[in-house]
Amino acid sequence: MNAWILIDTSGKVTLVDHRAEMGQGSYQSVPQIIAEELEVELKEINIVFAQGNQEKYGNQITGGSSTIRGSYKNLLNLSATAREMLIEAAAKKWNVPASECYAESGHVIHRPSGKKFHYGELVVDASKLEAPKNVQLKGRSEYKLIGKPLHRQDSKLKTNGTATFGLDKKIPGMLYAAVEQFIPAGVAGTLGMLAEASGKFRPVDVDIGTESNGQTEIKRGLDAGQKIVVSGQFLVDSEASLRASTTRMADMPEGKSAAAVEHSGEGKVEAVHKDAVTLSHGPIASMQWGAMTMDFGAPASGVPTSLKPGQAVKFTFTMNKDGVPVLTRIEPTAGKKQ
Repeated sequence: MNAWILIDTSGKVTLVDHRAEMGQGSYQSVPQIIAEELEVELKEINIVFAQGNQEKYGNQITGGSSTIRGSYKNLLNLSATAREMLIEAAAKKWNVPASECYAESGHVIHRPSGKKFHYGELVVDASKLEAPKNVQLKGRSEYKLIGKPLHRQDSKLKTNGTATFGLDKKIPGMLYAAVEQFIPAGVAGTLGMLAEASGKFRPVDVDIGTESNGQTEIKRGLDAGQKIVVSGQFLVDSEASLRASTTRMADMPEGKSAAAVEHSGEGKVEAVHKDAVTLSHGPIASMQWGAMTMDFGAPASGVPTSLKPGQAVKFTFTMNKDGVPVLTRIEPTAGKKQ
């Protein structure tokens, strides 16, 4: 029917999650939104991950809690559009007005007679129809899935060992390697994470010298015999601030971090909210951040009313005491729109 909804002639419905599942729940939430307007049962569908294809799915970056906020309305509209095309196909088969038909549990039903087709019997004819330009979405009071306490579809897969993770990818002749390294610092230099006897962790700034044959020269910051953590991925989730996490673990007093340091970057506005702006930005060297999509808190003066999604912008920001990036200035890049 479209890039997110696949229906075969047997009636089997496959819904596509266009974002990565990193524990935040897109494997559940994206199909849940689609299934709501498509009128199918979650327990009856198959869920697959999309291949990387920006032309087909648009922005597939997973980060900044942007999956639902950025895709919600589009997913509702595309699934409602597919539903209406299936209803129209059934009405044509019965030679009745489409207004006499409705969709439910993967079927289109003729209200006066009770006759029904499952989606598989309609999908070929429906795929030949012109998609309606405007579709009526459900009211919130009509929701059966969205906002309801449902069991996650991936819980069983993850607990019985059948879920496929990125680490499960196999290619011919693949080699395996383990790399030990310090956690990149949020400001400058390198951040070492000390494991202390009390069970806590303490970050220390480390100066690194020559690296050769798997050994690294430590010029300053560590003493012989100290225990260090070589991977900090268990300490922070995919959308957390490393600086905030290390501050909390070390019980640092407020105001002792690099909160006052101002950083700058360039990027594109993805969404504008009351108290935040979602930006897809390029690398920010002063933070040792790569390109990503994330939320920035609004400037003290508020979000500029002139900001629009799609604008190319320059911006500056500081990290607040909780490790959250907060804009100090943001302005469109003259003459550019991405």
